[in-house]
Amino acid sequence: MAEYLDRIIRVATVFTASEFAVTSSYLEAYGIVVVAAPVQLINNFPHYTSAIGGAGVFVPERQAQTAINLLIEADRGETEIKDGEPKLMMPKTFFEMVTELFLYIHVSGGEAAPPYASRIVHGQWQALGEEEI
Repeated sequence: MAEYLDRIIRVATVFTASEFAVTSSYLEAYGIVVVAAPVQLINNFPHYTSAIGGAGVFVPERQAQTAINLLIEADRGETEIKDGEPKLMMPKTFFEMVTELFLYIHVSGGEAAPPYASRIVHGQWQALGEEEI
């Protein structure tokens, strides 16, 4: 940590051990160093991870913007409209809403989303120059 650019920056917050493993291995696959891994906290006290606001994913400052761009692009990949106009969503019937609620409560299924995201990215996408990762 001799240089200013060697400081560590939180680029994301995760709430589960599996999400931390996926996020850190994804970043490491692109050559980004993930430091200060809170593995003991996540594995031994998973309920505390949500209570304290999640566990941070930290990278060196010189790689922070690249990591933020990668995570935003990974999250955005499934939600982009590829071609054509978006489909018109039809309102659900009462029976469909009750079935979805029943499945969500009793089997943790259905289309209802959890009350929080499993990963929060800290930053916005910015274009990078030609420098290396």
